[in-house]
Formats: sequence, structure tokens, C-alpha cells
Amino acid sequence: MDIWADKTKVNYQKIKKALHKFGAPVFSESEFLGNEFDVWGFGSEPNRIEIMSKAKGLKFDVAYKRSKTYMEENLPIKFIHFSDLLESKKATGKYKDKNDIEQLNKKNKL
Repeated sequence: MDIWADKTKVNYQKIKKALHKFGAPVFSESEFLGNEFDVWGFGSEPNRIEIMSKAKGLKFDVAYKRSKTYMEENLPIKFIHFSDLLESKKATGKYKDKNDIEQLNKKNKL
């Protein structure tokens, strides 16, 4: 699961709180707000969680406005818009993402 969070102090505090609840290691606020890292990962597949502060080809504020909210057990969960997901995967140029695009397009046609 990927979680995309805008680089703000408020978001860092929310992430820190959630990581503490899960018993996961917590990275520093300066790492989150700085420019050295933009992805932090925890766990291993298929239960890996990655927190990203950048998504290639997208701007957070624009993508956030286009995101969709779904409710799960009274918890609102934001999902990136399908077209933004495809755009980001195209921008990486990675083989895995090209395959993901094909699979996502097949499922979207169903």
C-alpha cells in the first residue's frame, strides 16, 4: 500500500502518531520535511507500506483536489484519481509501472 502525504509539519505529526500506534519505526521530522528522502517503507510484500512525499509527474495539491473519498467503517479514505494514478505510473518509465498501466486499463474496461 502506498500513502502519499504532502510535506507539512501537521502531516508529519499525523504520520508519526500512526506509526507509533503500529509499533513501526519513525523517521525524523527533518527527514520528512527535507529533500534527501521522498519514500519511507515498512514491512515486506505483500504487507509493505510505503509513505511517499512525491509522486512522479503529479503535484500534490492538484491531485488532492481530484482525489476520491471512500468510506470504510466510518473512516474516510482518500484515493488518487484513476487518471492521476496512470499519469504518475507513465512518468516513472519503470517496466513494473508499464505493466501496472496495462493491468489497470484492463480492469477499468470491465
